[in-house]
Amino acid sequence: MIKIAVCDDIPYAAEMVKNLLLSHDFGEELNIDCFNNGIDLYDQFMINKYDILMTDIELTPVGYSEKLMENGMLLADEIKDMFTDTLVIFFSRFGYGEELLRHEPFGFVKKPNFGDDYRIIDLVDKAIGKIRNRVEYATTIWIKINGARIGETIKRIKYFESNRPRIKIVTTDDEYIFRGRLDEIQRQIEESAEIFIRVSKSYYINTRYIRGYSSRDVTMTDGKNILISRKYLEDFRKKMGDLCQNVRKTCQNVRPPSIL
Repeated sequence: MIKIAVCDDIPYAAEMVKNLLLSHDFGEELNIDCFNNGIDLYDQFMINKYDILMTDIELTPVGYSEKLMENGMLLADEIKDMFTDTLVIFFSRFGYGEELLRHEPFGFVKKPNFGDDYRIIDLVDKAIGKIRNRVEYATTIWIKINGARIGETIKRIKYFESNRPRIKIVTTDDEYIFRGRLDEIQRQIEESAEIFIRVSKSYYINTRYIRGYSSRDVTMTDGKNILISRKYLEDFRKKMGDLCQNVRKTCQNVRPPSIL
């Protein structure tokens, strides 16, 4: 599901954008919320964390304002400071030139006829394509260490190593050891954006950190070699084959499985 926030100080304008988007098939389910002021938008963003923000720049009937909640560009900057992967599309009656570029929008549309302006359809279609093709998502797994819950972003995790009853998580920057079962970890992130593969009873690895592999082992980007057990070899071959066919970006640094 793609979550979109649309904000315009003219209430019907945001609703028209919503209806226009819902009339088009983007190949994804859309959840679109409309706002007529920056305060409500900001408050709901903190709760819902939208994928795409579409906002008028002048969020007040009197026009351009330097106030945070009345200026779509300043408001978008504030939101992107917390949610860096949010894609922002501005619309306005006026052109802002270099000033607009300083706020790094995904796109800009001169205030359109919201009922049938397909520039918006085109921009949202491209934004959804970018979201769909992302490798890095903010999915988080929560682990309990010394009685405290610690959240670790899935995209940073290289692999899980099990030495029952403890599991070691190796990330791009840290290592954690906690009590748990690898089967339960696998269940938790089976549907995550990252593609993890089980290669043995003791290892569950993130494919984006694979440097190369053969029919015997996997080499991670940090140089660690991990043996592939016979039990998991067929599933490993299939998943890596599917991955290289459908997600070419993931396979740029992976040696082809010529000997599998």
